[in-house]
Amino acid sequence: MGLVVKKRKWTAKKRNLILTDAPRMVYVDPKKMVEKGEIPFSDQLWVELRSDRNFIIHVPKRNYVLEDINCDAKKWADVLTPLVIQFRDKQHPASGSSAGSS
Repeated sequence: MGLVVKKRKWTAKKRNLILTDAPRMVYVDPKKMVEKGEIPFSDQLWVELRSDRNFIIHVPKRNYVLEDINCDAKKWADVLTPLVIQFRDKQHPASGSSAGSS
């Protein structure tokens, strides 16, 4: 979990970004402690580091532009990248047999 600023067009809102073991990413209003949305976890998700503080989570159909308040954007990339690889492996397991070939 970490405090981030979620940027979209002309708005910027502080949110707690929470990564669960499902894996699931939700963002919560830190004052009201109300879930405000979810970043869909996908085998196509990837993290782009823009600086120590800024990063983008790319998923199909949307990009989430985020700023880590603690200047630790790399932490998010380091945590999310292996999870995406594990998720991808579960979604598309490598098959050791050549079924259907003659």
